Amino acid sequence: MCIDQSEGKDIIFQSFLPNLTSDAEKKLDLVIQSIYDVKNVNALADGTCLDFGEQGLTVVYGLNGAGKSGFMRIIKHVSNNPYAEAIQPNIYGSLSDEKSACCIDITINPQLFIE
Repeated sequence: MCIDQSEGKDIIFQSFLPNLTSDAEKKLDLVIQSIYDVKNVNALADGTCLDFGEQGLTVVYGLNGAGKSGFMRIIKHVSNNPYAEAIQPNIYGSLSDEKSACCIDITINPQLFIE
């Protein structure tokens, strides 16, 4: 369309109707409410919890080594992100032989309204 427009050709715009998408293109709406009871994930302290707000934007910040990347690795796995990184155990912790684990509260297909 951009090339046609630059060449001065008439452009025909077609509307996109949501009900014409295939099932593979439909996405699952997922809202993470909290990540808790973290065990053996990177250098996160066991039992660590991260709660998100019910509405709006949650900003996660902190010093280097505070655990931001560890939580992002968890979120990438939960959201089926194609760039998900391997979750490594805490090699300095006493549980380095145990599997990494955590609990996550989620809401699937929530009704979100922004005013």
